[in-house]
Amino acid sequence: MCYLPGKEGKGISDVLCGCDDFTGKLPSNWYGSFDQIGTDKCFIKCGYGESYGAGFKPRQEPETHTD
Repeated sequence: MCYLPGKEGKGISDVLCGCDDFTGKLPSNWYGSFDQIGTDKCFIKCGYGESYGAGFKPRQEPETHTD
């Protein structure tokens, strides 16, 4: 819903601009095909999540100007 006006887009823009780090993790395994479901051959394991890395320092968020 980041394309809608309001606070939803701020979460996406903060990560993309480097003002905040990724926090989401997969709640279940991600399979590459229907044949893999129920096996241990998954595309991405449960708990996987992205991060900028250990040396990440968030940038200062730009000042907001309202009209």
